[in-house]
Formats: sequence, structure tokens, C-alpha cells
Amino acid sequence: MYLFDNNKWLPGTYHLSEGDIIVAGETNGLYNGMGSTKLGYQMRNVNNITISGTSSYSLNGMLSLGGEIYNDGSITVNGTSNFNNIGMLVSNAGGIGINASLITVNNNQIGMYGTSGTTISNQNGAININSGIGMITRGANAQAINYNGINVGSNSTGMVSYEGAVATNKSEVTLKGSSSIGMSAISSGNAINDGFISASNSQYGMFASDGSTIKNTNTLNAINGGIGAYVDNNSNKSTFENASNSTIDVYSGGIGVYLAGNGYAVNNGFMSLTDGIGIYAYNNSEAINKSQITANQGSTAMVAREASRIINEATITLAGTSSIGMYADKTSTAINSGKITLSDSGQIGMYATGNSTLTTTISSNISVSMGTGILVSGPGGATNSGVISVTNSGNGMYIKNSGTITNDGQIYVNDSNTNAMGSSGNQTILVNATNGVITIEDSVSNSHAFNMNGGVAQNSGVLNLGTTGIAATGGTIYNWGIINGIATSNNYYVPENYELVMEKGGNIGGAKLQEAIIGLSYAQALFTKNDTDGFLLNLSVKADNFVSHSYLYDIYTENGDSYIKRKRFTELTNSSIGEYLENIYNLENEESKIKMYSALRSIRSQAEFDKDLDLFFGRDFYPTVIFQTRDSINFTTNNILDNLETRYNTDKDNSYIVGYSLERTKQKNLSNQIGFDEYLNGFYLGKQYTLNENSNYGFLFSYTRLDSDYNSNRGKRKDNFFQETSFLNYAKDNIKGIGVLYFGYAQGNLKRNLNVSFLENNGTSIEYVSLDESFNSDIKNLYVGTSGKISKEYKFDTFFVEPEMKGYLMGVFQKEIKEAGGEYAINLDNMNKVFSTIKIGTSIGKIFYPKDNYKLTLKLKGGVGQDINSANENLNLKLKNLSNETTDIKVDRKNQFYKEVGTRIDLSKDTIKDELTLYVEYKYIFEDKNSWKTSAGFIYTF
Repeated sequence: MYLFDNNKWLPGTYHLSEGDIIVAGETNGLYNGMGSTKLGYQMRNVNNITISGTSSYSLNGMLSLGGEIYNDGSITVNGTSNFNNIGMLVSNAGGIGINASLITVNNNQIGMYGTSGTTISNQNGAININSGIGMITRGANAQAINYNGINVGSNSTGMVSYEGAVATNKSEVTLKGSSSIGMSAISSGNAINDGFISASNSQYGMFASDGSTIKNTNTLNAINGGIGAYVDNNSNKSTFENASNSTIDVYSGGIGVYLAGNGYAVNNGFMSLTDGIGIYAYNNSEAINKSQITANQGSTAMVAREASRIINEATITLAGTSSIGMYADKTSTAINSGKITLSDSGQIGMYATGNSTLTTTISSNISVSMGTGILVSGPGGATNSGVISVTNSGNGMYIKNSGTITNDGQIYVNDSNTNAMGSSGNQTILVNATNGVITIEDSVSNSHAFNMNGGVAQNSGVLNLGTTGIAATGGTIYNWGIINGIATSNNYYVPENYELVMEKGGNIGGAKLQEAIIGLSYAQALFTKNDTDGFLLNLSVKADNFVSHSYLYDIYTENGDSYIKRKRFTELTNSSIGEYLENIYNLENEESKIKMYSALRSIRSQAEFDKDLDLFFGRDFYPTVIFQTRDSINFTTNNILDNLETRYNTDKDNSYIVGYSLERTKQKNLSNQIGFDEYLNGFYLGKQYTLNENSNYGFLFSYTRLDSDYNSNRGKRKDNFFQETSFLNYAKDNIKGIGVLYFGYAQGNLKRNLNVSFLENNGTSIEYVSLDESFNSDIKNLYVGTSGKISKEYKFDTFFVEPEMKGYLMGVFQKEIKEAGGEYAINLDNMNKVFSTIKIGTSIGKIFYPKDNYKLTLKLKGGVGQDINSANENLNLKLKNLSNETTDIKVDRKNQFYKEVGTRIDLSKDTIKDELTLYVEYKYIFEDKNSWKTSAGFIYTF
């Protein structure tokens, strides 16, 4: 039916067409079934319109160019090109499209489409979307309204709004297929659900992208992994609002609102969760709760991840086990200025992981009956400025692993077996700040202000312990504040199960200590002139005796007055490093020095002091490197001594030699040396010449690869040794001997790690500080040496005994080491060393002949060794970024004696032309700390 006739409108404003219309484009020349009406005209379909053609143009069942089109029949939209064909198109401002019957959408086509200034509505009809979009509204002042039912199939969308248009659902949009969407707002579009939408599995109830707004004013459901409202990631922020008196219900793994990136959501209505998530803010998104969220069992009210922020300004109620109020992860933030209520086991009011931060404002109120009000799994932190009330074995605030949590508000402990603040982890800090007050109700039992399993606590505020409260268990309290209600015996207070350090201004009421530990806030600042002289203390605590918390300071009493002074570093170590530390104790290169000296002043014992010197100056590291170089050279030499002593072939004037050895060493820490896990791979190739029936000589060229990891992540070494060896071999009447002369060159890379963690006291607070640096350096060595071995075999009926003696002498000439890569890099010289060793041992063995030309030898070995005149000259050292002053470190392993036991298995095949031997060996070495070696390899002569 056409309404244009000779370019004029037909008379009348109402036109009725009966019968089927098939719009097939080029196939039948029909591109629009009914339409081209102008303002004031209505076109009604009371029968069937089918769009089924293939066309390069959009095919439309009904078209309005300003008038009204009304479907009271059936429109079926088919097509082959995506989103090309439209059931009802309203194109000009003022146009209206109404579906009062049935529109069926197939093949990714469109049911209804309205442009700027138009209205499309699904009133008493239905839109069934098998594949495609039900309604699209696009442009300013355009709107789409659903008053009845829209059924959405897989990969399809019920309603879409673009570019300022508004889509409103006032009935129900039913999602029936996977990856289906109820309502979508794109490119500054607007979508309002004023009806009912339920999403499950991969479905979205509502979707927003590219600066759009979606709003729920009625009911959204998310079940079985579905998402009620999804806000897509886009640089143009999109938003979602759950309006006042509206509801979002979440079940079985569903998510009420998901912000995928740079999104914003606000809840002004009600959210009820059962085993699901209320609002999930991801990737720099923000969500605010301004009304009510109830999280039942296994649910989380609000989640923030990847630098996102969630805020609760109203009420979150946890009503089931293992539920969480607010969860922040991966550098995100959660802020509570409203109320969170906990009432069951396993509940967490606010929870942070992944270096995230939790904050409560002064208006915050967290009520804990079982569970934990604020929990941080560090690194990360939390600050409470509001009120936390704890009963029924709950925890007010708790931190695990590392980080700091701070109470700057009020925590009330109103029940037994309940804790205000708790921790687990060696680098955790509990802080009751200047405005913080922790109050434990009278007569409760076994309740603590600080319950520490590792870590420390700082009190700068007030602890009111009541009549039976306990200040702490485990760990240390650094007290700048007030502790009221401490239980005393004969007016003395003895801290039990924790250490109490008294800082400047801190007091414990009228109680007196038998021994008061005085903190660093009483000490003079670093680099204070004459701080090794006594400084008068004005103490705020009474005690019979006073001791310094820091090992670097002494406290003494004269004429009833107490004084504090710094120990000279020469008192703490008899090495030249003590004098060096004293000489550079000034403000030059202040920043680097402050870190190092702050670490040293935090130590508690001589052992800790020595450990820090080892870390900063490499006192145990570089002696290890020197002796490791010696042992790596001996590895190649031992392979020659042990594997070439019986290589004869008198039928040939000369033979070639090929060999390979692999050795793994597990060395424990020794005095002045660190342990390591080491692999040595050695290849050698050479030739031997026969002198006579008792002796031969030869030459070998070898390459050895050293790979080593030092204990406690102290560093790594990779080195390459290139060596030329000449040898002379002798054997007669069960007596065997071999001597070698060698020289070589080694070049590699050395990495030393400095990892120092300490608790810094800045005078008013404490914090953990870590110095983490890695230094790289090149190592180059020239070396020359000689070694020998002599043994005699005694044969018995079923076994043999073979005593032996070995000797080593070598000189190693090492180039200066210059570290690079950090503030505390070291320069070392005076690295040239001479080593000599004598070893005496014996073997007990048995030989088997499994078949012709094969020989299996089993040995049990034992021996002792003595280092003679080994390296003991000090290494010259300079911390080049701190000072031009030099010091030295000892290489102290003179006359080291050790014992070893082991076993070796050799399997040989010997013919007239050649000989092949495979072997494995194990050694256990007894020194100050025991170590072991395993090795395997082969040698082939031909």
C-alpha cells in the first residue's frame, strides 16, 4: 500500500490496509511495507508484514516520516546483513511507532527503531527476539518505552538507546538465551528499568558504555553468574544508579552491578545478596552505597579492584557466615562513613589485600559480634577514625603478613576473649594513634588491646584496660601514650608475654616498673655532636632500673639522674670497620648515611649488629667468593688427579683424552663465610704420550662453568674458567702417582644483594623500612698452580685398600672488584691470594667384572685435609658513595682443618684401542658447618 500519489498525500488522516505485505527489496521492488506518513497521519497494520528480502538498502515493515505507525497485526523481520532490516522505523521528529501485537526479530535484525524527536513503544504487544535487537532509540528527545513483554534470545538485546535518547522498561524484559542483554545504553544513551529484569549465567540485565547512564527504578535480579547491570570500560565514564526504593537481588554467584573500568555506580535503593556480590568496581572505577545492602551467607556487599574506590555512606548488614562488607584489592581503596554490622562467624566488615587501603571516617560505626571489623592481608593498611564495638570473641582490627593498621577513633571491647587490635606477621604494626582510644569493659576476661603473633604495636593514644583488660600478648608495645588500668603487684607492673618500651611522654599511670626499657625517642638525633657523652634523661616513667632498647646506646645513672649515650662503634666491633663507622659519622652524604645508621641504631644485640655489618660491607660475602674461586680451580685439578692416574696404553705412542664432569655442592654457612648452592660443569680435551711402560705425560685444555646461588638471597655468581694443564703419570708395583702444572684465566659476573629490614623509630612513631639493592660487578682472575697425588694399593682376597696423599699449591691474581647499581656499592682490592692444602685419605674397594672388557669398581673413601698458609690478608674496601675513607675486611680461614667421607662407583670398558669410564661420587665434608658434594662424569681415551 502506497500513500503517495503524484507527489501528493491522499485525502484523510487514517488509512486501512488489509492482507499480507511481503517486503523483499530488489526481488519484488518493495522496500517499505507501509508508511511515508507525515505528521497527523496514522498507518495501522492489522495483518501480516514479512521482511525477507536481501537488499543493499534497509528494508522496513512500517515507516513513519513524522506520522504515527501502529502494529495491530504481525511483523516478522528477517535478513542477511546484520542490523539492516527494521520492523517499524520512525524517522522524523514528532513521529510515533506503537506495537500493540507481535513483532518477531530474526537474523540479527531490528524490531523497532526511532530517531531524534520520536517515540516508539511496545504497548499491549510482544517483541520476540530470536536474534537481534528489539527496540532502538537514537538521538536527542527520542524515547523507547516497553509497557508489555520483550523476550530476548541468545546474543541479542531487548532495548538500546544512543546519543541522548532514553529507553524505559515499564514491564518485563525476559532474557532467554546466553549472552543476552535486557537494556543497553551506548554513546551517551540513557536506559531506565522501571519494571523487572532477571539475568543469569552470561546475561546482563542492563549495559552501559561510552558516557552513558543506566538506572534501575524497580527490580533487577542477578543469579547463577549473571550480572544485573554492567558498565563497560571506556574513557568516557558511564554510570549506574539503583534508585530510591528500588531493589537488586543477587543469588548463587551473581553480581548486582559490575563496573569494568572508569565507571561509576551509586546505590540509593536496596540490595539483597545470597552467595553473590553487590557492586564490583574494577580498573579505576568508583561505587557508593547510600542506602542498604544486606549480604547473606558467602556474599560480599562491595568489591574494589585495580585502583578502584568503594564508599559506604549508609548501611551494610552482614547476615550470614563468611560474608564481607567491603573488599579492596590491588591498590584499591574502601571508605566507610556509614554503618557496618557483623553478627556471625567468618564475617569481615572491611577487607584489604594487594597493597590496598581501608579508611573509616569520624561518622563510621562498625559493630562486631564475631568475625573481624577491619582486616588487612598485607602489604596494605587501614585507618579507623570512627567507632568499632567488639563482642563475642571478635576482633576490631586485624592485619596479616605486613603493613600498618591505625586506630585514630574509638574501639570498645565489651566481651571476654575479644581483641581490639590483632596481628600475625613479623612486619606488622598496630597503631593506636594520638586521638585513638581503646576501652576494655570492666570484668571481661582474656581480652586484649593488642593481640600480636609477630610484629609490634605503637600506643600514642589512650588504652583504658578497665579492671581486667590486658594491654598486649606477644610482640612489643612502643608506648608514647597513656595506659590506664594496668594490674600491679606491690605497685610494680611486670609485662607478661610482651615487651613494653617506654617512649618520650609515655606513662602507665601510677604503676612502677622493675626494669624500664627506654626507646630511641629519648636518644639524641643521628649525627649529634658528642652524642657519645652522657645526655640527661627526663623520664616519664618510674623504675628501679633503666636499660636502652637499642644496643647502640647505654643508659647509666649518676647521683640519682639517668643519662643516655651512644656507644662508639669501636666498642661494638674490633675490626677496622668500627673505626671507619666512627670516622664517617657526620652529615656528609646525609641521605645514604641516615639509612645505614638508622639500621644500625635499631639493632638489639651484638649478633644483629654483626649481621648488618656483613650485609653492608660484604664481610662474609667476599671471603666466600675468594675460596669459591680456589675450590672451582681445584675441581678441574681433582678431575685430572682422580681420572688420569691409570690411563696407559703401551701399544700406542699417544692417545687422545675427552672428559666431562658435573659437580653439585651444597655448602652451609661457615664462620665469616656464607653458604651456597653451586653447580660446576667441566669439559676437557687433551693428548697423552707414552714415555715408557711405567709413565706417560700429556696436555689438557679445559673449560669449567660455575653457577652459584648464595644462601638467604645474598647473590649469584656465574663464572667461566679456561685452563691449560700439563701432567706426568707414573705407575709401578701398585704404586701410582700423578703431578700437574697448570695456568688459567677466569671471567664472570657477580651479583650481591643487600636486603636489610629494620624498625625505624623517628622519635614520634615507628615504621618498618627496607633497603633493597643489587650490585653487579665483573670478576677476572689469572691463576697458576701445581698439584700432585700419590697412592699405593694393597690387595686382599675380596677387596683392596688404597691410602693416598694429595697436595695443592696455587696463586690467584684477581682484578679489583667495582660494584655498580646502588647507594652502598663497594670497591675492593688487594684480592691476590696464595693457597696450599694437604689431604690424606684412604679408600676401601672391591672390583667386579660383569662381562668381558667391563670393570665395576666400588669404593668407600675417607680423609682429612689441612689448609696450610691459606689466604688471610685483609681486603681493602670503600663504600664509594658514602665516603673516600677506606677500611678492610678479614679473609680469615687460616689453617682450616676438615674431614670428609664418601663413596665412588666407576664403570669401565677397556679395549686395546680405547677406554671409557663412567663414574658417580658423593662426599660429605665435616667443617664448622657440614656440606656435601655429588659429582658424575666420564673420561674417554682413544
